[in-house]
Amino acid sequence: MTCPTCFSIDTEHIYDAKIENTDESRPLHKCNQCEGLFWHDTGEKIQWLSRLCETKQLNRKMCNKDVLNLFAKLLLDNSMNIEALDKICVECPNKKFILKAINR
Repeated sequence: MTCPTCFSIDTEHIYDAKIENTDESRPLHKCNQCEGLFWHDTGEKIQWLSRLCETKQLNRKMCNKDVLNLFAKLLLDNSMNIEALDKICVECPNKKFILKAINR
């Protein structure tokens, strides 16, 4: 799989995000060249990965304190770096990304 941002082939699987109310998941990949995040199945770039984390929403004690602080600031100031927040979430051992199911 090539990165949709820089076209590097140096990418790695990070996580399989569960699709809510199904047994399906979507593989999340990271580019080791530009550090971009994207869905393996579509090549779509990902932003605001932190919004998908169930740990941040339901088990705040397990969430990285930097994420909780940055997320609150981002809601008020759109000029802050969303990518920095997403990088913290990708590396978190407690990550649990859940995608909303799409009505078919």
